[in-house]
Amino acid sequence: MSRIFLAFLVLILAACAPGGQAAPADELPTQVPSRTPGGPTLTPVSFIPPESTPVQASELLRFEGEGPGQGGPIRLDSETTLRIHWQQFDEQVFQIFVVNTDPNQTDPRYKKVSVALSAVPSIGYTDYLLIPGEYLLMVETGAGKWTVWVESIRP
Repeated sequence: MSRIFLAFLVLILAACAPGGQAAPADELPTQVPSRTPGGPTLTPVSFIPPESTPVQASELLRFEGEGPGQGGPIRLDSETTLRIHWQQFDEQVFQIFVVNTDPNQTDPRYKKVSVALSAVPSIGYTDYLLIPGEYLLMVETGAGKWTVWVESIRP
């Protein structure tokens, strides 16, 4: 009888011992989410609203580099909407400008236009309506590899 009582007592003590029960949810340690070093952070820049219609696009220019760079020229014979895409994975300031090369162009909306600015890794695109003329694309960045491509789009 004493063996049964002793076994029963050990079983009860084991059930009441610390660590035998799960901690309540509000006492659980929390983990802070962390970003994988060097991994991209996707920054939504533009989107196609559900009611819009698909567009036809033709690629005009594609260039890549590391650090500052430029691509072009792009010659536009009429008012054109350009879709400027980029992809860069550096955590330095990254900026894209569209520059009108006409020395007589004085309208600031078309002379040197900033179309993208990011200080984190990003992938995106932006649309910009330009008047006829010749344009260069300039990338100003601290460091890191990037790719830029430009399409002419028509609704």
